[in-house]
Amino acid sequence: MVPDDMGGRWAEDVRTDTHDILSGAGRAILAAAGLFLVWSVAYPLDSAVVAEGVVIATGQNKVLQHRSGGVVAEIGARDGESVEAGTVVVRLDPIHDQAELTRLRGRLAVLDAMRQRLEAENAFAAGGDTALDGRFSLLGLRRTAEAGPAGTVGPDERLLQEQAREFERGRGAALAEIEAMVARRDAVGRRRQGLAERVAAVTAQVASLERQVAAMRPVATRGHLARKVLWDAEDQLLARRAERANLAAEESALADEVAETGSRIRQARLTDQRQTSGRLTDVIAEIGQIADQIRAAETAVRLTEVRAPVAGTVVHARHRTVGAVAAPGEVLAEIVPAGSELALKARVAPTDITHVRTGQAARAKISALNARLYDDVPALVTRVAADATSDERTGQHYFEVEVRLRPEQPGVRDLLGAGMVGQVYIEGERRTFAGYVLKPFADSLGRSFREP
Repeated sequence: MVPDDMGGRWAEDVRTDTHDILSGAGRAILAAAGLFLVWSVAYPLDSAVVAEGVVIATGQNKVLQHRSGGVVAEIGARDGESVEAGTVVVRLDPIHDQAELTRLRGRLAVLDAMRQRLEAENAFAAGGDTALDGRFSLLGLRRTAEAGPAGTVGPDERLLQEQAREFERGRGAALAEIEAMVARRDAVGRRRQGLAERVAAVTAQVASLERQVAAMRPVATRGHLARKVLWDAEDQLLARRAERANLAAEESALADEVAETGSRIRQARLTDQRQTSGRLTDVIAEIGQIADQIRAAETAVRLTEVRAPVAGTVVHARHRTVGAVAAPGEVLAEIVPAGSELALKARVAPTDITHVRTGQAARAKISALNARLYDDVPALVTRVAADATSDERTGQHYFEVEVRLRPEQPGVRDLLGAGMVGQVYIEGERRTFAGYVLKPFADSLGRSFREP
């Protein structure tokens, strides 16, 4: 029950108008709007380009391959094992490369023996007529290998002996041909000498007959000598003159034959030298080619031991069984370098690549790290691809961006490893909320007033 003294008067003090309530709400709304306006204009917001990626070692995994492949003979390190630089990871059976090396070395030994023989033949052929005297010998031919045990003949020595016999046969044939021509030249020379003596004798007879005929003519003219005797003497003189002319012509022909035979001898010697020099040039050229092939074969034999180029951890080992066949150029394993810095290789969409540049700060969220215990890993953009890459499986285009991870929180570096996946937030341009809202209108307005 309401006391009588308050009957009806308390209601007079209750404010029932709405003016004060509305004015207070309006002021609160205006204040909030003002604060929002100030915030949207004065305080910039962060923006970021988000991309998926995988953690890699900045040193790049070292790929182990073999040029010609082969059969796995030994596995020195398996997947996940740590190795030092120079450790044998895989050793291939070198039997095929070793056989090729042996074949090439044998061919080189044959070529070297041939070279020495041809050099000796060249020196022999260049000796001229002096080389025709005396017995044959391997001029300049020398052994190229160490002598074997007493009483034994090594393969190199047998090669030299065979080349010595070839030298004797070849030089014997060349000498026989040249000696035959020399003998012919000498015989023709002797015939020429005999003709020269006969020409001299006939010339003396002609001179004697000329004196006799000259003395007979006055006597026959005076009638003291029968003319038939004079005529017989003149006939003898003419016969001797004709004989002398024939002998002189025959001597000249023999002189030409001697000169021609000498030219043939020189031509035979030059031809022999030219052929020998040509064969020697071919042998020397082949020796150079074989030498390069031997170096390549030696390298192949040496590289059958596939060694780790750096210290690190073996990953992606392809073969786990001795006797497996490695294809030529096949990736046998990879080495993750120890102690190298880590980076995250991300795929950025072509629509966002204009907002990414080298040197930008970034944050990486690694999925393998517990988000409740570890913060995002600070990072820095170190490389932006100059061209887009297409995913062969999906056909999607993307730009490859590499960000260097810089973990600051203790223990994070030890937890990170190549192959982990995560997201990277590449910090973009900071702008206010008002700028973000008004930019589309400003861009549209700018395009409207731009001259076509």
